[in-house]
Amino acid sequence: MVDIRDIPFNQTMIKKAVGKAEVESYNINLRCESGGRALELKITDADGGRRVVVLTDRGFCIDVREVELRPFYTKQERNAEIWRLYKDEHLTQVFLANLFSITQPSVSLIIKEMKNK
Repeated sequence: MVDIRDIPFNQTMIKKAVGKAEVESYNINLRCESGGRALELKITDADGGRRVVVLTDRGFCIDVREVELRPFYTKQERNAEIWRLYKDEHLTQVFLANLFSITQPSVSLIIKEMKNK
C-alpha cells in the first residue's frame, strides 16, 4: 500500500477521496484531457473491493470523480473494459496496466486492436 503523504498532490483532496480505504497504487498524468495534471488512484476498501478515483487539477479547482469499473469474466470482456476506460474515462495506459495486472505494452496492443475494430 502507498502512504498518501508520499503522493505529490493536494493532501486534503486525496484524504477526502480515499476516506478510510487504502491507496494501492497511483499514477500522475501530467497531460490529462483538460491540459492539466491528474492523479489516478487505485483504492482498496476494507471489504477488498476496488475503486478508481481521478483527481484533476484544473488550475481554478480540483475535480474529483469516481470511475465506474464494470465486472468482466472473459479476456474479451476485459479487453473491452480496458478500451472503455482508456477511450471514455481517459485513464492512462500505465495506470490501466497496473489496475489489470498486465504490462503497459499489453495495454497498448489491446488498445490498438480495439481501435482497429
